[in-house]
Parts: sequence; structure tokens; C-alpha cells
Amino acid sequence: MSDIKMEIARLYYLVRHELGFYKGTLRFFLFKTIAVVIPVVVTLLTWKYGVVWLVVYLIALLMCRREEYSPKHMQVSKDGYAGRKALLASAIFELGNCVNFASVDKERLRAHALDMIVSYVRGFRSDVDKTKIFSCLLIRNEKIRKISVLMRDTDSSRKRRINISYDCDGMLAEKCFILKDVQVTGDVKKDYPNTQTGKEYNSILCVPIYRRDPNQGVAAVVSIDSTERYHFDTRSCELYTNIMPYIALISVTFWD
Repeated sequence: MSDIKMEIARLYYLVRHELGFYKGTLRFFLFKTIAVVIPVVVTLLTWKYGVVWLVVYLIALLMCRREEYSPKHMQVSKDGYAGRKALLASAIFELGNCVNFASVDKERLRAHALDMIVSYVRGFRSDVDKTKIFSCLLIRNEKIRKISVLMRDTDSSRKRRINISYDCDGMLAEKCFILKDVQVTGDVKKDYPNTQTGKEYNSILCVPIYRRDPNQGVAAVVSIDSTERYHFDTRSCELYTNIMPYIALISVTFWD
């Protein structure tokens, strides 16, 4: 029975995430609905003056939202979008081969990249209140079998500790270090029972940061977490593709 309940819960969260049923998005949907319904109702009740009022209202609405509707401020087509992301990441890697990183503020570059990753994933997964999704940069010490938090994004650094270490065993990040590939879990407490109690997050997406020579292994891992269950499962490949340029920025800082 417990397995059936878990499967029902998993399907519920997957459908919820795909449809975007969150507090912020529902609030926005209701606002947009009301904004359309009110002038229509007024028009029907007061046809003589309602039409004029409706025209004025729609013009004002379009003027206020002109950036949203203008092709200059939005991507008209997704055609080629993933390819452009891959090319940008490749260009960053090529740049990394030419830059003397002794004069580069690596910590600042990594911090900017983490913030961009969080910003993108929040927009992609409708975290409009910026309270669900966070990220950190993890490094691994094989000798003592520990994974440490090297850096966090700006928002989570105000709430969570930095330079804290965890045992490698029983961590999704450890699997990412070993397999050298993107890893995802939608219920970390179920899939990894050794997770410390009191953790607010449930979903984790781990992305490897490769060294200059990928055969040398993984230098670090970017861990993106969410309080929502199964928040990344169905979109992990798409998410990875879209954050590749930011991952590349972090990667080149480890090319010593």
C-alpha cells in the first residue's frame, strides 16, 4: 500500500509541475483572468459606453505590457535554442584555453554563474517567490571521503552554511562524481535515507564540472535543490542543456 501511495504522490507532483500549479502562477493567472473578465462584463451591461471603455482599457493594458508582447523582448521561436546554448558553452571552453586564470577572480566568476543558474531554473520551474530553488558548488576529498560546500548562490548563502562537509556515502553528488554524468532525484529522503534530518529540499539535480581533460575526472559538482518533490525529473535534460553556458563558466575556473 505504501508503494502505491508513493507512486500516486509522484504522479501528482509530476502533473503539478508540468501544468505549473503554484501559488505565484495561480495568483498571476487569476489576476489576468479578472483583468479580462471585468471589462467584458462591463461592456455587456453598459453596451453604449462599455465599448469605448473597453477599447481604452485594452490600449492601456497593451501599453503597460508592451515589452511582454513585443517580439523585441521575447524569443519568438525555440528553434535552434538548444544549439545556441551548446555553441555558447563551447565558445566559453575555447576562451578558457586562452585565458591566464592567475589574474581572474575565480570566486567571483563562480558566484555569478551560480546566481545565473538559480535565476534560470527558478524561471523554468516557476519559483516566482524565489523561496524553493537554490544551488551550491560541491568539491570532494577522496582521502577522507567527504564532500564539502565550496560556495552557494547569493540567496542561499544568507540562510545556509558554507564550508560544511558531509560523508560521501549516501549522497546524490557522490554518484555524480563517480559516474561523471548528470544525476537527479525527486525524493531525496526516500532515495537517500541517510540524508540529514531537517533538510527542507526534496528534489536535487547534480551537474558535473569537468576538468580541462575530462579523462581526469570531475573537479566539482553543481547541486541544484528544490523544496518541491519531483521538480526536475521530467525536465533534467532540458535544464542541463539550458544551463550549459553557466556550467562552462564554472568549469574553466578549475582549469589550472
